[in-house]
Amino acid sequence: MKTGAPLLISAARSGIDRRRALTLLAAPALLAGCQTKILPPSPYAEVNFLPGVLNLRLAGVQMVTAPTVAAAAEDFPVRVADFVRLWSERRLRTIGGEASGRLVIDEARGASQETPPGPLGPGERFEAVLQARLAIDEQGVERGFAGARVTAEGRSDGPLTPAERTNLQNRVAAQLAERFDLAMSDAIRTRLGSYLLT
Repeated sequence: MKTGAPLLISAARSGIDRRRALTLLAAPALLAGCQTKILPPSPYAEVNFLPGVLNLRLAGVQMVTAPTVAAAAEDFPVRVADFVRLWSERRLRTIGGEASGRLVIDEARGASQETPPGPLGPGERFEAVLQARLAIDEQGVERGFAGARVTAEGRSDGPLTPAERTNLQNRVAAQLAERFDLAMSDAIRTRLGSYLLT
């Protein structure tokens, strides 16, 4: 956590006595000593989506999660389904129209399993799967859809510290999100071109 520049205190000009001035000067060091917990980097920070946005002739897009996805347990720092929401916020823009969209998450899971011991001991394998589709509705009738299913995985050759484990999970999740971006963007251009403003 970044800290600001030291605060310069003039006891003579401010009227603060020497003891209070020393206490104030020591406060940042005391606070710094309390900040011993180091948080792992955010998985979202590692995601590099394609530049720009997809402008859609839609009144709006509703996020829908399949019941099986909502109830699934995951062994990742964040839910894989959250990357679909992140993708829609960064890459989709609705510009108005008679049709509306439903971004349906059909499958989203992340899990790990121990791998056979190697020279360094037992390792771990992380796998993430994401499947979603953008369906277009006009007057209550589905007019088309574009979807994608992607996977990503990572492995370790030996035991991991908690920080190493989280970092590997974050990289797998970020890779999954980037693959989904590529596949979904291509599917929208191919299957829903009439709703896309180029």
